[in-house]
Amino acid sequence: MGTTQENEPLLVERLSKSFRGVRRVEDVSFSVGAGRITGLLGPNGAGKTTTIRMLLGLIAPDAGKALVFGKPFRDLSDPTRVIGAVLDAGGLHPGRTARQHLRIAAAQGHHAAARVEEVLTIVGLSADADR
Repeated sequence: MGTTQENEPLLVERLSKSFRGVRRVEDVSFSVGAGRITGLLGPNGAGKTTTIRMLLGLIAPDAGKALVFGKPFRDLSDPTRVIGAVLDAGGLHPGRTARQHLRIAAAQGHHAAARVEEVLTIVGLSADADR
């Protein structure tokens, strides 16, 4: 895959990361166009969460870059209006519904509460949001 344009909404280019000498992500590249919902699929240990953590600036890559509209995620002025990410369901409260979790995230990001219902409808999860 060749080098993509820096103005892509999401650009991951040649990311690599090792932990204690074990390569977890090796030379990963992809881009995501505007308005796309994207998931990373693969078996446990494939590097999905590590790739997202590098994209979100939670860990530094050993090599490569991850940019959101041409900038590192940490440099965005209002990041929750650009990317929403759930890294691990273990961080979710077992007594709360999906709708309740989304309402909390919306409030933390200063988003209108009505946006939760809009997004649930867009992704086709309104009927299951109270589980």
